Amino acid sequence: MDRRICWILAVVLLLGVTCSAQNLPDCSVDPKARVNCGFPGISPAVCQARGCCFDSSISGVVWCFEPVVQECVL
Repeated sequence: MDRRICWILAVVLLLGVTCSAQNLPDCSVDPKARVNCGFPGISPAVCQARGCCFDSSISGVVWCFEPVVQECVL
C-alpha cells in the first residue's frame, strides 16, 4: 500500500479511538433535569447495569437517571 494511504488510515483510526474515549457517560446532570431510567426501588447495581447513573444523595428527585453523553465533533 502507498505510504500516504497508510498514514491517512492511521490518522483516521487515531481520531476514531479518541472520539470513542470521549463518548463516556456523564452523570453530572442537574437533579431537576434528570430523566428517569429505572423504576421505584431499583438498586444501584441494577441501575448501573442498565447503563444509567445512580445518585440517591438528593431526596425528591429521580435517583436512577439517563446520563448525558458528550458527542465527539470532528
